[in-house]
Amino acid sequence: LEGFRDAALGVLLVRWLSLLMGAGTVLCVYGTAHELFPRRLALALGTAALVAFNPMFRFINASVHDDPLANLVAAGLLYATARLLVRGATARRAATVGLLVGLAILTKLTCLLVVPTVGLALLYRLWVDRSGWRQFLQVGIIVVLVALLVGGWWLVRNQVLYGDPTSMSRQMEAWEDERPGGPDVIAAA
Repeated sequence: LEGFRDAALGVLLVRWLSLLMGAGTVLCVYGTAHELFPRRLALALGTAALVAFNPMFRFINASVHDDPLANLVAAGLLYATARLLVRGATARRAATVGLLVGLAILTKLTCLLVVPTVGLALLYRLWVDRSGWRQFLQVGIIVVLVALLVGGWWLVRNQVLYGDPTSMSRQMEAWEDERPGGPDVIAAA
């Protein structure tokens, strides 16, 4: 690291961190496939390899970008959801899923596209267990409360500062300043 100073050293360290997050994502993908199909090791390995050797995945995880963390959080959320689906809903598993949903809010809002999968897994678990709506609601409340404790403050902050919980209106204004005459997504909505 002799030749690296200041910004160059920072970029190098963040690239290594991105690589570690990419490795974590691959492990979570493997874990999800193994959890869902425990007797099919080749399927779990193949799924992990499909992600690990995807050229764009490798490119993004070797760069300074926010996507490696977003990928890790989303993959972790899918893994935690698979465990809840296969092993049953407990308060601890629900809290883990809630923690990851909260981290998804803080990381990148596109991570929240995984959340419907969580809801479907809970509904499926309810149907399989025949445990009733009470347990479903208890688990759902734990997920939502933990998610709001972890990431809800960010949505409130954005609402107070920008009048928009996602702050997308402010981002669109900033992008318009950068690209005058670009498409006006806010007016179109």
